[in-house]
Amino acid sequence: MEFISIVDIIGTIAFAMSGALRAIEKEMDYYGIAIFGITTAVAGGTIRDVLT
Repeated sequence: MEFISIVDIIGTIAFAMSGALRAIEKEMDYYGIAIFGITTAVAGGTIRDVLT
């Protein structure tokens, strides 16, 4: 794997974790945590791709 691919994966994981942690703070159930984490990761990755 190239370095940029590894950094991209780490960034996506970071976006997912931040979304999941926010959902945990809001006391959501497991389904809400998963949806919030996935949505944040996808949206964050999309914004990152648009800006670069």
